[in-house]
Amino acid sequence: QKQTGQTLWTQNQLKARRLTAPVTWKRIIWVGDALGYLHGVSPQTGQFVAQLKLPGGMVAAPVIEGNHAWVMTTNGQLHRLSLEK
Repeated sequence: QKQTGQTLWTQNQLKARRLTAPVTWKRIIWVGDALGYLHGVSPQTGQFVAQLKLPGGMVAAPVIEGNHAWVMTTNGQLHRLSLEK
């Protein structure tokens, strides 16, 4: 927990995926991977709440700007994403 430094949860399905740094957007933790997936993870449970496959891998964290996230993929494409709940 935050006060004790104890682990709240683990997400084993992301092992060895060469992840980007995590960012928080719309109360979800987002990480990209080298295979081109953008993973949305619940900060409370560590479970996936969203996944999106983009063409090309990701090596840098998404950039958040208001209601949009910008994602650059290794094939040179820039993607603007929006999240609706």
